[in-house]
Amino acid sequence: MLPRLLSGLALAILLALTAAFARGAERPNVIIFLTDDQGWNDTSVNQGLPKDPQYNAHYRTPALERLAREGARFSQAYATPVCTPSRVSLLTGLGPARHGVTNWTLHPGKDLGVRTKALALPDWNCDGLQPRDSGTRRGFETEDTLPFLLRKAGYRTIHIGKAHLGATGTPGADPRKLGFDVNIAGGAAGQPGSFLGARNFARGKAERTLWDVRDLDEYHGREITVTQAITEKAIAEIGRAKADGRPFLLHLGHFGVHTPIEPAAEFAKDYEGTRFVQKERDYATMVADVDKSMGRILDALDRLGLARDTMVVFLSDNGGYAQRVGGYFPRNLPLRSGKGSAYEGGLRTPMIIRWPGVAKPGSLVEGAASIVDLMPTALAAAGAKAPEGIDGRDLAPLLKGERMADRTLVWYYPHVWGNKGPGIEPHAAIRRGDLKAVHFFENGKTELYDLAQDPGETKDLAGERVADAERLRDELLGAIKAGGRELPRRL
Repeated sequence: MLPRLLSGLALAILLALTAAFARGAERPNVIIFLTDDQGWNDTSVNQGLPKDPQYNAHYRTPALERLAREGARFSQAYATPVCTPSRVSLLTGLGPARHGVTNWTLHPGKDLGVRTKALALPDWNCDGLQPRDSGTRRGFETEDTLPFLLRKAGYRTIHIGKAHLGATGTPGADPRKLGFDVNIAGGAAGQPGSFLGARNFARGKAERTLWDVRDLDEYHGREITVTQAITEKAIAEIGRAKADGRPFLLHLGHFGVHTPIEPAAEFAKDYEGTRFVQKERDYATMVADVDKSMGRILDALDRLGLARDTMVVFLSDNGGYAQRVGGYFPRNLPLRSGKGSAYEGGLRTPMIIRWPGVAKPGSLVEGAASIVDLMPTALAAAGAKAPEGIDGRDLAPLLKGERMADRTLVWYYPHVWGNKGPGIEPHAAIRRGDLKAVHFFENGKTELYDLAQDPGETKDLAGERVADAERLRDELLGAIKAGGRELPRRL
C-alpha cells in the first residue's frame, strides 16, 4: 500500500512540475520598442487612413511593414501629448489624471513648460515616477510597475535607451530603482546631446552634461548612431537572457526621432532629389534608422530561435513633432495638429503588435487602444496579475479579432508644451465610443467631435449637440478630480 501511495504521490508531483514547466514555456518574452515623437503616419505602414503626399507619404520602413504583415496594426492607438506622462503610463497602466505626472520632467521640484498669463499651474508630480519611500517631495511612488511585477514573475527585466521617467538626482532617474535588472543609457534627460557617435553622443562640451548619453563610451568617435549603438546593446542582452533560460522584458526606449535632427548618413541617398527641405530629409533618415533597429531586433529573434516565443510591440510616446523647421506645419495629416496638442495628431501613435498565436497576422485593429493597455496585456501574457483599479485593459481579445466593449479614455494636460499650434494649450480631453470632447482651461470652451465621421476633427459639434458636449465635459472634469488632481485656476 505504502509503495503505491508513494508512487501516486511521485506521479502527482511529476505532473504538477510538468504543468508548471509548460506554463512557463508559454510565457512570452516581451519587447516594447518605444520611439520618441514619431507621428502616427511617419512610417510606410498604412494605419487605416491615407497618407498625405506633401507631408508623410515618403517614409521607407520595411521592417515595420514586416512587423505589420506578421502582426496586428492599430488604427486608433493613443499615448499622451508629451513624453514623460506616456512613459509613466506605460509602466503603471494609469493615465496622467491618476499618476499625476502630467508633463515632462527634468529637475526635481521644478515645473516645466510655458506659463500662461491667465492660469495658475496646478500642483503635479514633477519629480516623475519613483519607487516607494524615494524621499522625493513631488513624485508618484509605486512598485506596481510592469518591470517590478514581471521580475516577481521570474522575468529578466531590461531597460536600454531613453528613460525620462524621473527627475535628475532622484531614485526614479535610474530605471533599476523602478524594477529593471539592467539599465543601459537610461537617465533623466529627454533627448541625447547628439545622435552621432562621431560627436560622442554629446553636445560638444569637454565636460559631461545631463544630455550626454551614458554607458556608450566604446562607441565614441565612431561612425554610428545612438540608435544603432543601443540596438547592439539590446541584441547582446537578448542573448544573455536566452542563455539564462528565463523569459525577459526588454524596454527599448529609442531617442529617435526626437530633436536634435541629425542625419543618419546611411540613408541620405534614399531621400536625395526629393522636394523636401534638408531638415525634413534628415528627419526621414532618422525614421529609417529606427526602422533598421527594428529589423535587426527581428533578425536577432529569428537567429536565436526566439521569434515565436516573443511579443514585439512598436509604438511612439506622443504625436508627431510638427515644428521641425520653425512655425507650424500639418505634418500629421489627415490628423489635426501634433505633439503637445489636444487633437488627434498630438495623441495618436502608430502601434503594431506581433504576438505569434494571438495577434492575427496582417490585421487592422479598429478598436481604441492606449499606452496604458500594454502593462495589463504583458502581465496577462506572463500569467501575472495586474494591480486592481488601473486604467488599462488586456488587448488580447482585440489582437485575436474579437470585439471589446467601448471604453472611456481621459487625457489631462494642464500645461503649455512650448510651441504654438492648434490645441497646444492647457486642456483635458475624453473619448467615449466615437465621441471626443476637448475642454480648454484658459477660455473654458468645450469642443465635440465624432471621430468615426471626422477623424481630422474639422467640425466642432458642440453647438449642435449641446447635451453630449456638456455630459462629456462634466464626466471629464469629474474623472480628473476623482484621480486626485487639481484643476487649473484663473489668476
